[in-house]
Amino acid sequence: YRATGSPAGGPAVEFLGASSQRLTLAGVAGLPTAANPGTVIAIVSRLRPVASAGLQHLWQYGQAAGLCARGMVVTSGDNIRSHLWSGGITETRSPRGQGLRVVAHSYDGTRESLFVDGVDYASADVALTTGTSEGVAVGSNLTAGEFGNFLLVRLFGYSRVLTAAEWEQVMEHARIAYGVQ
Repeated sequence: YRATGSPAGGPAVEFLGASSQRLTLAGVAGLPTAANPGTVIAIVSRLRPVASAGLQHLWQYGQAAGLCARGMVVTSGDNIRSHLWSGGITETRSPRGQGLRVVAHSYDGTRESLFVDGVDYASADVALTTGTSEGVAVGSNLTAGEFGNFLLVRLFGYSRVLTAAEWEQVMEHARIAYGVQ
């Protein structure tokens, strides 16, 4: 925890790519699963992918057994990617770098979308098989691997897909509260 870790001077949780720096939560309701819609959003800063690390998780949820987990990762190539253990969306056109970012994945029951700074950069029809949720891991995958290196300013979720007007509210909040461009 850093009391003044966010770029705007407020609090943030720092993850440095190590096993001792991860958060886990059990029994989180409302996450996108199977036919249940939802949106998970994180405001992050200082994404620092390490070339030799491969995937570095911002978060992951679902069930590790049977490859039934969904998450958001930064790859060694500095791409923000939605990640399902058995496949996923990779997007290389999204903004890169260590600046403040609003990253999200949204699922409407049949289609997943990857958002960066409020823009839908990639969408695909997927069967979101997350199994019986074991919970959420932040800063790693569910099995305590693939550790992320970033500052988490805010993490929040919705048990629905956001409308365009709601996305504008999220981005306006990010601009006012944290200085997202």
